[in-house]
Amino acid sequence: GSSELLPDIAKFETIILAVDGDDKGQYLRDALAARIGDERCLWVRWPEGCKDANDALLTYGPDNLRSMVWGAKRLWLDHVARLSDIPDAGPEEVYTLGHPMMDVDIEAGGIRIPRVGFCTISGPANHGKSTFARQLCWHLWATYGAPFAITAYEETAKPTYLKEFRRLALGGDPKLATLTQIGEIDIQLDSALVVIQRAPDGVVTPEQLMANVEFAIRGYGSQVILIDPANEIERDSNPEATGKMIQELKALADRYRVLILCVAHPPVEIVRKRKAEDLWTLYDVEGGRHWAGKSDSGFMLWRLGEHTMLYAAKMKRFDDYGSRTLYQLAHDRPTNRLTAVAKGDHLLKQA
Repeated sequence: GSSELLPDIAKFETIILAVDGDDKGQYLRDALAARIGDERCLWVRWPEGCKDANDALLTYGPDNLRSMVWGAKRLWLDHVARLSDIPDAGPEEVYTLGHPMMDVDIEAGGIRIPRVGFCTISGPANHGKSTFARQLCWHLWATYGAPFAITAYEETAKPTYLKEFRRLALGGDPKLATLTQIGEIDIQLDSALVVIQRAPDGVVTPEQLMANVEFAIRGYGSQVILIDPANEIERDSNPEATGKMIQELKALADRYRVLILCVAHPPVEIVRKRKAEDLWTLYDVEGGRHWAGKSDSGFMLWRLGEHTMLYAAKMKRFDDYGSRTLYQLAHDRPTNRLTAVAKGDHLLKQA
């Protein structure tokens, strides 16, 4: 407390800390603030390329240095701040989904997904969610040049992913392509994606997943991560373990400015109870409240007759992502592509 401070320091209401800008300087800043009382301390953040006051003086001159000191800010602005201290957020950056019906302007009823964030894709097994997710990843690569990483937990990288992405890249059956076309596509695939594989012992823990995702981002420049399925991650059976895993993935997405897509299965008992014409939501996923609460956007897919239904079930910011919307998708077998062909809540009632 201030009673233990030297009298010359204790008499001041406000102390400005102008320490070095490197890691050691930050440790000194925090140690001083803890002893002086951090609520009394302001901190000078030196401009990019300046380590200390001398650098700032030589680079910017005495008047600017004086302005930097007088412009010192409270210590924990990244945690607690007035509205005026928080920089204005730029416009939300979003991706289209690659379906003409979905990609129209938001004002015209279109939808988007965030470029930075966490997105859940769920629905019963073998009802199209992996097909939708991989097609989305390919669209983001082809349209935005966003390289992606994809887990190979349920599927094999070769031949499954190789065939699947060759088909998406060619827009048709790879068997009908020439060797030259296949060669060119395979070169492109090496730029487009990396595969996150199981550890040799077959177990994937949340810690292993986080390390692999971070390495894909830092080592290969992946901007989109597809985890398919999240149920393969070994974790405690209680829902809080799921919540913790989602929170850690969201933190990775924020830190590295990437999009994480997570495919998750609903529990068998929920699948059995559901009628095809029921509307699925993120609460139907295993550990539902965490997926519903923590996702920036979320999609549910299920079969209804000969069509696949897709419900944009979670749109965190309607102004940026659009509104919750139900779509009917048609599946084209030769290209293994889903395409939105109709939309509206009335589609369930027609079943």
